[in-house]
Amino acid sequence: PLISTVLAITLGGEKLHFLTGIGTIAIIGGISLILSESLSEKIQTVKKTDKTTLVIGYFISLVASICYGIAGFLGKILVNESITPIVSTIYATFFASIVLGILVRKEIKSIAKAGFKSIICASLAGIGASFALTFYFWGVELSSLTTVAPLIALQALVAMTLTHLFLQKLERITPKIFFGTFLVAIGVALIIFGSNID
Repeated sequence: PLISTVLAITLGGEKLHFLTGIGTIAIIGGISLILSESLSEKIQTVKKTDKTTLVIGYFISLVASICYGIAGFLGKILVNESITPIVSTIYATFFASIVLGILVRKEIKSIAKAGFKSIICASLAGIGASFALTFYFWGVELSSLTTVAPLIALQALVAMTLTHLFLQKLERITPKIFFGTFLVAIGVALIIFGSNID
């Protein structure tokens, strides 16, 4: 949410309500606490040879979050130009598919080795991502990016909850995870309250 919020304020001319700013910081802090708990365990358990791969993975995740923040800002520009959210999604995913298809054309044949379950999961992930993008564009059409972007950050909490429930990848709920979740909830409440004051 940080990238989108900064771009919305500096380039988009949006104003950040004080409560929305505090809420954004609370959400980022809460998610960081939750992630730091699982990351610290992961770093301790991996072999020294795998730590480089782990660091590269974290760096790629950081780049992804920057790209997603920029995409959110560009989405706000799209819907401000009276392009509907669904058309914005179709247009964005169409060109993204072309660019990705060109960049990874040699790897496309790996889909032939994928099992039925993998293909179903990939298809559902694509449908889920398309709906998420549509709702994101719809959100920034109806509200400010500084309000919507922090709420989108809840996707990390949803993903971790689903992983814990269905894949059992998270360990017990520690005080750090509990406090992080509490911070996220407080942040969401502040953002909603701040947007209603505006």
